[in-house]
Amino acid sequence: SSLYQFEQSLRYVLLIAMFAAGALIVLRVPILSLFYQRGSFDADSISNLASVLPWYLLAAIFIGGLNLLRTLFYSKGDFKNIAKLGLIIPIIFFVLASNLMEEFSFIGIGIAYALTAAILFFTTIYLAKRRELNFLTYNFYFFILKNMLAVIIAYLFIILSLPFISNFTSQFSLIAICLTLFSAIYLLSAKFIFRLKEMEEIIMMLVIKLKNSL
Repeated sequence: SSLYQFEQSLRYVLLIAMFAAGALIVLRVPILSLFYQRGSFDADSISNLASVLPWYLLAAIFIGGLNLLRTLFYSKGDFKNIAKLGLIIPIIFFVLASNLMEEFSFIGIGIAYALTAAILFFTTIYLAKRRELNFLTYNFYFFILKNMLAVIIAYLFIILSLPFISNFTSQFSLIAICLTLFSAIYLLSAKFIFRLKEMEEIIMMLVIKLKNSL
């Protein structure tokens, strides 16, 4: 059905977004240093940017899902709920940002942005789900949890390996090696530990497209 296809597309978007966000978060310091550390943009600037970047990357995961969910509401002509959320969410962000800035300075804005995006995403999921059609039910939340755990496993592996690898390689090689390791650990965890069928489906689609292009 169309709802099943929509949920599958949403799962693909979240899977790719969570993987990309995890990789960029764990490698944010070497990536920022390689591309931006020059002139007045010194190590302190890198540190400040690196401290707030993870929150915006987390928010990007939810924004990616929301961009797809918005089309579902538009197709149903459900503009009322979209309008309500459009009014409430800025208020939530303002309240969170005002309070978190006092405690965490500019990082608090990033935290508020991520929390607001998460609230909006899960509220939208709640409004869109259809229990009777098995659409966006608890299986969907379990998928998010399993994918998150696969990303965390890869993240922890790279965090532990990063100091050792950095002693023997250049900045560019470090990023390439760690990105390869992150991808491998994530793929193995997703496929064999958490058995995410969406991962196999994405790989199959890529293989088919690659064959067709040859």
